[in-house]
Amino acid sequence: MNRCDEQNIELALSPDAVDEMNARFYGAFTFPWRPLKFDRALDPYFEADMLNQSIGCWDGGVVPRCPRVWVAGCGANQALITALKFLRGFVVGSDLSAESLAFCGDTARKLGVSNLELRRETINRVSYREEFDYVICTGVIHHNAESQVALARLAEALKPTGVLELMVYNRYHRIATSATQKALRLLLGRGGSGGAGAAELASQLSFARKLVCAFRAGNSVSRLLEECEALPDSAVADTLLQPVEFSYTVESLAEMAEGCGLELMLPCVNVFDRAWKTISWDV
Repeated sequence: MNRCDEQNIELALSPDAVDEMNARFYGAFTFPWRPLKFDRALDPYFEADMLNQSIGCWDGGVVPRCPRVWVAGCGANQALITALKFLRGFVVGSDLSAESLAFCGDTARKLGVSNLELRRETINRVSYREEFDYVICTGVIHHNAESQVALARLAEALKPTGVLELMVYNRYHRIATSATQKALRLLLGRGGSGGAGAAELASQLSFARKLVCAFRAGNSVSRLLEECEALPDSAVADTLLQPVEFSYTVESLAEMAEGCGLELMLPCVNVFDRAWKTISWDV
């Protein structure tokens, strides 16, 4: 099977080209949306202690209690959420979208957060070397032209004993999503969201919303679209219009990690896994 048949990667022509597409895309659709509330840790060392225990380090010797943390591809709020967890640490949040960074920075100022620095930069071109105790990159490298190159940059940024929290899409959970993204690109013409500006992206979202409301074929795609009905616009766009999306099996993820000098340690269950019941890798 041609690899383009099973994933949405026809537009993954070069790292720079995909970076430009993603900067426009997430400039138009600020993702994720602002949560209803932000939690601030009462114990400033709690998150570091729990992270160490999760990886079997009971003496706290892997991730220090005042860590340097990099949230790579932080979007509109992940870096801020992380800074509120590690109040005695220092957090760097990187993203391509100036709009997402401005959104995050504005919220951080309103909350009086001072242990956070936001930087507009691409993962593919950073020069960090053994700088961070903890790197968080969830839902990012699979939207890059060369995922393994992006992962290698993350690995280089880690200190020798550092920990990486990584999330990539499960191949078997993204079959309908990738198929729908590619179908919408054909229906929309002109390369779909690949070269679109803000006005055209807004028009494409309107079209996708109409499809969500009208398509009732009783198949896997219609079930996906039904799930999108109650989602915010940015989530609908991220699900149905994203221009580039790789996905992985356990084997292909392990191979990519090994190629970057990383070792898979344990699964990490996040709030989206629980909400969407995608904790298991089973079909």
